[in-house]
Amino acid sequence: QGDFRFSPNHLPRTQQTTYCLADIEIPEVQHIVGERPIRTTCDPVDGWLNPGQPARIRELMTRYLQRWLLESDLTNQPDP
Repeated sequence: QGDFRFSPNHLPRTQQTTYCLADIEIPEVQHIVGERPIRTTCDPVDGWLNPGQPARIRELMTRYLQRWLLESDLTNQPDP
């Protein structure tokens, strides 16, 4: 069940996963999703998300992944 959630405390186990927006438990993403849509019709690719929001969400998720990987590298370093 946790494999389908993206949260600040959970490193994904697979390289590529498709997430539902509701399953991205990052406060910044939830704020973006909660913004009032400006579209009057549903976009075939972005749905009701405002222009630029999907790119912002991907950027935030990438930052979290980079942070996890950096922290993982630091904690897996051999003792001097």
